[in-house]
Amino acid sequence: MLDFTDRQVIRTTANHGFSLIELLVVLTLIGIIVSAAVPSYSAYAVSGRQASAMAQLNKISIALEQYYTRHHSYEATLEQINIPDSDSWFDYSINNHDRYSYHIQANPRQPNRLPLAFSLDHLGRQHHRKVQSSAWQNGWP
Repeated sequence: MLDFTDRQVIRTTANHGFSLIELLVVLTLIGIIVSAAVPSYSAYAVSGRQASAMAQLNKISIALEQYYTRHHSYEATLEQINIPDSDSWFDYSINNHDRYSYHIQANPRQPNRLPLAFSLDHLGRQHHRKVQSSAWQNGWP
């Protein structure tokens, strides 16, 4: 009969670890999961930023309506209604406005990452356009 001491049993269990194949399998599985999750996350991030731009356009629209109530005119700038003209993802502007109408738009600061620009007019009509390049400076056609 074999005679094992406690010291030998501890030594044999302490030397046992993961094999190289087991580690490679785990790393491969992690890589597959990450490769599936990153595009999904990116799509959600883009749609969240676009929703934020539309919310900002609605906020500008409400501020313009409040301005109209006080001054009987939509001829206001973003500075006059205390709204910043940009955030980290979009530049905002009021275009084609006169006394009785307005057209506000949100143009992406990085068109290669956010390919859509948004607009809202005084009737509440929302539009979006695909931005082709970073040379999109002239507003809506």
